[in-house]
Amino acid sequence: GLDAPPAEPDDLGAALFDLFARQALLAGETTAPFLWGGSFEVLRNLHEHADVDVGQLGSGIAGVPVTTSLKVGGSLPLAAQYLNCPAGTRAACDDESLQFDGTCWIERSDFVPETPQLDPMPVAPSALGWRAHQLRGYTLAYNVLNAVYDALDRFSVVTITEGFPLPDEDWHVGPHVTNILDKVRSLSESDAPHCFTLKEKMGLPQRLCKSALRGRTEYTPRADPASTSIRGALDDSQRPDDPPGPLYKGDDIENPLAIVPDCE
Repeated sequence: GLDAPPAEPDDLGAALFDLFARQALLAGETTAPFLWGGSFEVLRNLHEHADVDVGQLGSGIAGVPVTTSLKVGGSLPLAAQYLNCPAGTRAACDDESLQFDGTCWIERSDFVPETPQLDPMPVAPSALGWRAHQLRGYTLAYNVLNAVYDALDRFSVVTITEGFPLPDEDWHVGPHVTNILDKVRSLSESDAPHCFTLKEKMGLPQRLCKSALRGRTEYTPRADPASTSIRGALDDSQRPDDPPGPLYKGDDIENPLAIVPDCE
Protein backbone atom coordinates (compact mmCIF):
# COMPACT_ATOMS: atom_id res chain seq x y z
CA GLY A 1 0.00 0.00 0.00
CA LEU A 2 0.92 3.65 -0.27
CA ASP A 3 1.28 3.87 3.51
CA ALA A 4 4.09 1.29 3.53
CA PRO A 5 7.66 2.63 3.90
CA PRO A 6 9.69 2.69 0.68
CA ALA A 7 11.64 -0.49 0.04
CA GLU A 8 15.40 -0.19 0.44
CA PRO A 9 17.19 -1.00 -2.86
CA ASP A 10 19.55 -3.96 -3.13
CA ASP A 11 23.33 -3.51 -3.16
CA LEU A 12 23.50 -2.79 -6.89
CA GLY A 13 20.53 -0.43 -6.70
CA ALA A 14 22.14 1.49 -3.83
CA ALA A 15 25.43 1.73 -5.71
CA LEU A 16 23.74 3.05 -8.84
CA PHE A 17 21.73 5.53 -6.79
CA ASP A 18 24.96 6.73 -5.15
CA LEU A 19 26.47 7.31 -8.60
CA PHE A 20 23.32 9.14 -9.75
CA ALA A 21 23.29 11.31 -6.59
CA ARG A 22 26.95 12.24 -6.94
CA GLN A 23 26.52 13.15 -10.61
CA ALA A 24 23.51 15.30 -9.74
CA LEU A 25 25.56 17.08 -7.08
CA LEU A 26 28.64 17.56 -9.27
CA ALA A 27 26.69 18.69 -12.35
CA GLY A 28 26.60 22.38 -11.41
CA GLU A 29 28.92 24.90 -9.83
CA THR A 30 26.36 27.35 -8.46
CA THR A 31 23.57 25.12 -7.12
CA ALA A 32 23.31 21.82 -5.28
CA PRO A 33 20.15 19.72 -5.46
CA PHE A 34 18.15 18.61 -2.45
CA LEU A 35 18.09 14.81 -2.67
CA TRP A 36 14.66 13.32 -1.96
CA GLY A 37 14.31 9.60 -1.40
CA GLY A 38 16.47 6.71 -2.50
CA SER A 39 18.77 4.51 -0.46
CA PHE A 40 18.75 5.60 3.19
CA GLU A 41 22.37 4.51 3.70
CA VAL A 42 23.55 6.49 0.68
CA LEU A 43 21.64 9.60 1.78
CA ARG A 44 22.99 9.28 5.32
CA ASN A 45 26.60 8.99 4.11
CA LEU A 46 26.26 11.98 1.79
CA HIS A 47 24.70 14.06 4.55
CA GLU A 48 27.13 13.08 7.30
CA HIS A 49 30.33 13.22 5.27
CA ALA A 50 29.58 15.85 2.59
CA ASP A 51 26.90 18.07 4.20
CA VAL A 52 24.46 17.22 1.39
CA ASP A 53 20.84 18.27 1.98
CA VAL A 54 18.72 15.11 1.96
CA GLY A 55 15.26 13.97 2.96
CA GLN A 56 12.68 11.20 2.72
CA LEU A 57 9.08 12.01 1.82
CA GLY A 58 6.18 10.52 3.72
CA SER A 59 3.40 8.73 1.87
CA GLY A 60 0.94 11.65 2.12
CA ILE A 61 -1.86 9.15 2.67
CA ALA A 62 -2.90 10.46 6.09
CA GLY A 63 -6.18 12.34 5.75
CA VAL A 64 -7.01 10.96 2.30
CA PRO A 65 -10.67 9.74 2.38
CA VAL A 66 -11.02 5.97 2.47
CA THR A 67 -12.29 4.18 -0.64
CA THR A 68 -14.55 1.65 1.07
CA SER A 69 -15.98 0.49 -2.27
CA LEU A 70 -15.54 1.28 -5.95
CA LYS A 71 -18.80 3.22 -5.87
CA VAL A 72 -17.55 5.36 -2.97
CA GLY A 73 -14.18 5.83 -4.69
CA GLY A 74 -15.83 7.20 -7.81
CA SER A 75 -17.73 9.78 -5.75
CA LEU A 76 -14.60 11.20 -4.08
CA PRO A 77 -12.69 14.23 -5.42
CA LEU A 78 -10.45 13.21 -8.33
CA ALA A 79 -7.22 13.61 -6.36
CA ALA A 80 -8.47 11.24 -3.61
CA GLN A 81 -10.08 8.51 -5.69
CA TYR A 82 -8.89 4.89 -5.26
CA LEU A 83 -5.85 5.80 -3.14
CA ASN A 84 -6.60 4.99 0.50
CA CYS A 85 -7.99 1.50 0.09
CA PRO A 86 -8.42 -1.00 2.95
CA ALA A 87 -7.64 -4.67 2.46
CA GLY A 88 -11.14 -5.44 1.22
CA THR A 89 -10.94 -3.06 -1.72
CA ARG A 90 -7.17 -3.02 -2.36
CA ALA A 91 -7.26 -5.47 -5.26
CA ALA A 92 -10.11 -3.61 -6.96
CA CYS A 93 -8.37 -0.25 -6.45
CA ASP A 94 -5.17 -1.61 -8.03
CA ASP A 95 -6.95 -2.51 -11.27
CA GLU A 96 -4.98 -1.14 -14.23
CA SER A 97 -8.01 0.63 -15.65
CA LEU A 98 -8.20 2.78 -12.49
CA GLN A 99 -4.50 3.41 -11.93
CA PHE A 100 -3.12 3.75 -15.47
CA ASP A 101 -4.18 5.76 -18.51
CA GLY A 102 -2.27 3.93 -21.20
CA THR A 103 -3.63 5.63 -24.33
CA CYS A 104 -0.81 7.69 -25.83
CA TRP A 105 -1.76 8.11 -29.47
CA ILE A 106 -5.00 9.85 -30.46
CA GLU A 107 -6.11 9.24 -34.03
CA ARG A 108 -5.83 12.25 -36.33
CA SER A 109 -6.94 12.87 -39.91
CA ASP A 110 -3.70 14.40 -41.18
CA PHE A 111 -1.28 11.62 -40.22
CA VAL A 112 -1.36 7.85 -39.87
CA PRO A 113 1.74 6.36 -38.21
CA GLU A 114 3.45 3.56 -40.14
CA THR A 115 4.05 1.65 -36.91
CA PRO A 116 0.87 0.44 -35.20
CA GLN A 117 0.49 2.21 -31.86
CA LEU A 118 -0.06 0.20 -28.70
CA ASP A 119 -3.34 0.90 -26.94
CA PRO A 120 -3.11 0.67 -24.06
CA MET A 121 0.62 0.81 -23.39
CA PRO A 122 1.93 -2.20 -21.42
CA VAL A 123 2.48 -1.65 -17.71
CA ALA A 124 5.54 -2.92 -15.83
CA PRO A 125 4.67 -4.98 -12.73
CA SER A 126 6.53 -2.56 -10.45
CA ALA A 127 5.02 0.61 -11.97
CA LEU A 128 3.03 3.09 -9.91
CA GLY A 129 -0.14 4.49 -11.39
CA TRP A 130 -0.76 8.16 -12.07
CA ARG A 131 -2.82 8.55 -8.89
CA ALA A 132 0.10 7.52 -6.67
CA HIS A 133 2.47 9.76 -8.65
CA GLN A 134 0.05 12.66 -8.28
CA LEU A 135 -0.08 12.15 -4.51
CA ARG A 136 3.70 12.08 -4.32
CA GLY A 137 3.82 15.26 -6.39
CA TYR A 138 1.45 16.96 -3.96
CA THR A 139 3.59 15.77 -1.04
CA LEU A 140 6.76 17.11 -2.62
CA ALA A 141 5.08 20.41 -3.55
CA TYR A 142 3.87 20.83 0.04
CA ASN A 143 7.43 20.52 1.34
CA VAL A 144 8.80 22.90 -1.29
CA LEU A 145 6.11 25.49 -0.52
CA ASN A 146 6.85 25.16 3.19
CA ALA A 147 10.53 25.84 2.50
CA VAL A 148 9.63 28.90 0.39
CA TYR A 149 7.38 30.14 3.20
CA ASP A 150 10.19 29.72 5.74
CA ALA A 151 12.59 31.60 3.46
CA LEU A 152 10.15 34.50 2.99
CA ASP A 153 9.48 34.56 6.72
CA ARG A 154 13.21 34.81 7.46
CA PHE A 155 13.59 37.53 4.81
CA SER A 156 10.82 39.49 6.53
CA VAL A 157 12.17 39.04 10.05
CA VAL A 158 15.78 39.89 9.17
CA THR A 159 14.94 42.98 7.11
CA ILE A 160 12.54 44.25 9.78
CA THR A 161 15.09 43.88 12.56
CA GLU A 162 18.28 44.70 10.64
CA GLY A 163 17.02 46.72 7.68
CA PHE A 164 17.76 46.45 3.97
CA PRO A 165 19.61 45.06 2.14
CA LEU A 166 19.42 41.45 3.30
CA PRO A 167 22.90 40.38 4.47
CA ASP A 168 24.80 38.19 2.01
CA GLU A 169 25.02 35.29 4.45
CA ASP A 170 21.22 35.07 4.55
CA TRP A 171 20.72 34.45 0.85
CA HIS A 172 24.00 33.67 -0.90
CA VAL A 173 24.50 29.89 -1.11
CA GLY A 174 27.85 29.93 -2.92
CA PRO A 175 30.00 28.88 0.07
CA HIS A 176 27.47 26.18 0.97
CA VAL A 177 27.54 24.74 -2.57
CA THR A 178 31.33 24.92 -2.80
CA ASN A 179 31.63 23.09 0.52
CA ILE A 180 29.36 20.28 -0.72
CA LEU A 181 31.16 19.92 -4.05
CA ASP A 182 34.59 19.79 -2.42
CA LYS A 183 33.48 17.18 0.08
CA VAL A 184 31.72 15.01 -2.53
CA ARG A 185 34.91 14.97 -4.61
CA SER A 186 36.88 13.99 -1.51
CA LEU A 187 34.60 11.22 -0.25
CA SER A 188 36.59 8.15 0.69
CA GLU A 189 35.61 4.57 0.06
CA SER A 190 35.45 3.95 3.80
CA ASP A 191 33.00 6.82 4.43
CA ALA A 192 30.74 6.31 1.39
CA PRO A 193 31.47 2.91 -0.20
CA HIS A 194 28.45 2.23 -2.41
CA CYS A 195 29.48 4.03 -5.61
CA PHE A 196 32.99 2.58 -5.52
CA THR A 197 31.62 -0.99 -5.61
CA LEU A 198 30.48 -0.41 -9.20
CA LYS A 199 34.02 -1.16 -10.37
CA GLU A 200 33.60 -4.76 -9.23
CA LYS A 201 29.87 -5.02 -10.02
CA MET A 202 29.83 -3.41 -13.48
CA GLY A 203 33.42 -2.59 -14.40
CA LEU A 204 32.89 1.17 -14.08
CA PRO A 205 35.98 3.24 -13.21
CA GLN A 206 35.96 4.64 -9.69
CA ARG A 207 36.76 8.13 -10.97
CA LEU A 208 33.08 8.38 -11.98
CA CYS A 209 32.32 8.73 -8.26
CA LYS A 210 34.33 11.96 -8.07
CA SER A 211 34.17 13.50 -11.55
CA ALA A 212 31.20 15.08 -13.32
CA LEU A 213 30.07 13.49 -16.57
CA ARG A 214 28.99 15.62 -19.51
CA GLY A 215 26.73 14.35 -22.25
CA ARG A 216 24.08 15.13 -24.82
CA THR A 217 21.07 13.22 -26.05
CA GLU A 218 18.85 13.16 -29.13
CA TYR A 219 15.64 13.67 -27.15
CA THR A 220 13.15 15.66 -29.19
CA PRO A 221 11.50 18.07 -29.56
CA ARG A 222 14.06 20.65 -28.50
CA ALA A 223 15.16 24.13 -29.46
CA ASP A 224 17.94 24.34 -32.07
CA PRO A 225 18.64 20.58 -32.13
CA ALA A 226 21.58 20.94 -34.52
CA SER A 227 23.63 22.61 -31.77
CA THR A 228 21.99 21.42 -28.53
CA SER A 229 21.47 17.70 -29.25
CA ILE A 230 24.07 14.97 -29.60
CA ARG A 231 24.40 16.02 -33.26
CA GLY A 232 26.05 19.21 -32.04
CA ALA A 233 29.12 17.16 -31.13
CA LEU A 234 29.57 15.97 -34.74
CA ASP A 235 31.86 17.64 -37.24
CA ASP A 236 30.67 18.50 -40.76
CA SER A 237 31.86 15.21 -42.27
CA GLN A 238 29.73 13.25 -39.83
CA ARG A 239 26.51 15.19 -40.26
CA PRO A 240 23.82 13.56 -42.41
CA ASP A 241 22.97 15.39 -45.63
CA ASP A 242 19.25 14.95 -45.06
CA PRO A 243 18.57 14.77 -41.31
CA PRO A 244 15.15 13.40 -40.30
CA GLY A 245 12.49 15.92 -39.43
CA PRO A 246 9.25 15.67 -37.45
CA LEU A 247 6.75 13.07 -38.65
CA TYR A 248 3.94 15.60 -38.57
CA LYS A 249 3.40 19.27 -37.81
CA GLY A 250 0.94 21.12 -35.68
CA ASP A 251 -0.35 20.67 -32.16
CA ASP A 252 -1.09 17.26 -30.72
CA ILE A 253 -4.74 16.36 -30.32
CA GLU A 254 -5.78 16.65 -26.71
CA ASN A 255 -5.85 13.30 -24.93
CA PRO A 256 -9.24 12.90 -23.20
CA LEU A 257 -7.60 10.83 -20.45
CA ALA A 258 -5.32 13.76 -19.55
CA ILE A 259 -8.11 16.31 -19.14
CA VAL A 260 -8.81 17.28 -15.53
CA PRO A 261 -12.56 17.66 -14.90
CA ASP A 262 -13.88 21.09 -14.09
CA CYS A 263 -13.74 22.14 -10.42
CA GLU A 264 -11.12 19.50 -9.57
